[in-house]
Amino acid sequence: MSMLRYKIFSESKTISHEKPVIVMLHGLGGGYANWYSQIHALKPHYDLLLIELPSHGRSPFKMSEMEISYEHLCGKIMDIVDHLGIQKATFAGVSFGTMLAKYIILHYPDRVDKYILAGPIGNFNFILRGAINVVRRLLPIAPLEFVLKLVTL
Repeated sequence: MSMLRYKIFSESKTISHEKPVIVMLHGLGGGYANWYSQIHALKPHYDLLLIELPSHGRSPFKMSEMEISYEHLCGKIMDIVDHLGIQKATFAGVSFGTMLAKYIILHYPDRVDKYILAGPIGNFNFILRGAINVVRRLLPIAPLEFVLKLVTL
């Protein structure tokens, strides 16, 4: 699989390496559009890297077609960070994005300047693992919106 979909919001239209960077990770059922209300306020002061997770937004990648693990997803996130030459960043996550941010904080501590966890959820437990297994099995045959409504009832 190639790189995850991402978008940079910056006054210079690229990672300037002159401003601090915030890597923004959305939650389940979202996309990087979830962060649009924060972009306007943050963009003058930070370079923003918004990453779209598989099976979300307009990502061309499907969770049902890839390995789903913290290690794999966070490795793909860090591939983008490396590709853009970002040495250290603030990692911001909302909901499921907080789980990914926490993994990065623990496994890549030298790359983390600060972190923001909004609406954090805990570690994988058997209920969450079961919900993710249901999602993985239904995604190839049902629209994402239907699957998310089903597992959030």
